[in-house]
Amino acid sequence: MDSLLKAFAARGYVVTIGNEDRRELKVVVADEPITFFLCEDLNKAPRPMTPQQKKDFEKYHWKPRQEYDHSPSGRLALHVNANLWNGMRRRWSDSAKRPLEKGLNSFLAGVVKVAVAVRAERLDHERRDREQKDRERRRKELFIAQEKEKERLARLDREVASWHKAQEIRAYVETVRGLGLKKHGRIDPGSEMDQWINWAMDQADRYDPLVKSPPSVLDEQLPSPYGY
Repeated sequence: MDSLLKAFAARGYVVTIGNEDRRELKVVVADEPITFFLCEDLNKAPRPMTPQQKKDFEKYHWKPRQEYDHSPSGRLALHVNANLWNGMRRRWSDSAKRPLEKGLNSFLAGVVKVAVAVRAERLDHERRDREQKDRERRRKELFIAQEKEKERLARLDREVASWHKAQEIRAYVETVRGLGLKKHGRIDPGSEMDQWINWAMDQADRYDPLVKSPPSVLDEQLPSPYGY
């Protein structure tokens, strides 16, 4: 491990403790914190079937899930922690032909490759995250704009309908006025018909969105039956 730390230092990298239990080390490469650890590889040997499993196999022809026994191998290995799915190498270990210490340059080069890949993946993730947030922002803005436009259209429809209603009332009142004049020759101020005509024209104005609405008893609030 001392040789590894010196190799990192020679290249300008500072190695620090990666976690609290001191099993991992951390080095920052290409602005990416990369953690790694040294451990002993284990030998893996298939565990033979138990007598009961053999009997079950002979009887049912069903082979149990293979289990393994692990034992210390004496071989050291360096592992790089990185969630990459590109098949990049992340493990270096002793071999019969080459001890781990002789492969430190390969390990350091591998750490740099991993860091570059992690950085590229992080930047790509951040880009996609920004794009997603931008799409969501634009979607919300469009939704709000559409809702406002729908409300404006609905208000316009209501105003046009009210305006037409006002015009119909006025036309109707004029027809009634004409019939009254034709029948009686005149409409006296303050007469029942005159009062009705004034009231009906006020109702037309209340419908008309283009004129000031005259007051009406319908605007008054009923008093509470409880006195408050």
